[in-house]
Amino acid sequence: MFSSRNKTNFFKSLFVISFFLNSVAVAGGNGSLTVTSDPPNASISIDGQLIGQTPLLKYSLPAGQHTIFLQDQTQQNDYTKIVEITTNNETSLNVPLQKDYGKLTVTSKPDNSEVFLLTPIGKTPLIDELIPQGTFTLEVRGPNGRYLSLKKNNIYIDKSNPSVINENLRKKIFTKKAWFQIGLGVASVCSYTWSFNRGFDDKHRNQSIPGFVLGTTLLTGLGISTLF
Repeated sequence: MFSSRNKTNFFKSLFVISFFLNSVAVAGGNGSLTVTSDPPNASISIDGQLIGQTPLLKYSLPAGQHTIFLQDQTQQNDYTKIVEITTNNETSLNVPLQKDYGKLTVTSKPDNSEVFLLTPIGKTPLIDELIPQGTFTLEVRGPNGRYLSLKKNNIYIDKSNPSVINENLRKKIFTKKAWFQIGLGVASVCSYTWSFNRGFDDKHRNQSIPGFVLGTTLLTGLGISTLF
């Protein structure tokens, strides 16, 4: 038989042991994590491991801190956060990944000029309503390499204020085609001149024929090049 004192000590010991075991169980338990995003279908990684896509509902995790990483390829946006998971509780996280977009309108003379904002985004006349808000360098390149490119720095794309660009491109004085035609013209003149000089010399008169043929060929090429 226990004395009253021994009974009291016994129940105190049971209480301490029970409290300790319960604390260990709580510390080692799991909680859950729910992650949603706007827009959905963003890839989600937890502690460096790819889990899937949002929405992620009531995903079981050990209690403690975890690093959450979301990435949206379409929006070209990502998000990182450290969350605390507690035992038997659900932690919810809603992540906005939607970027603010502005509208850009570009027209040019001539049409069909290529428009660049770091990368090509289209040809004039251009209307693009999905330009991320921010400051950019705009470049317009004319068709067929016949025009001087135009660059405009610090073009601000604003969600509430559409940007309108209208530019006239200047023609190049000499294009690659022009240099090519000049080269053909000079070569044909040289060939004819050489052939003509040879023709006055009875000894070398027969040698004038190749020069004449070459000059005629170059002149024909010059004429054909003007058609393109």
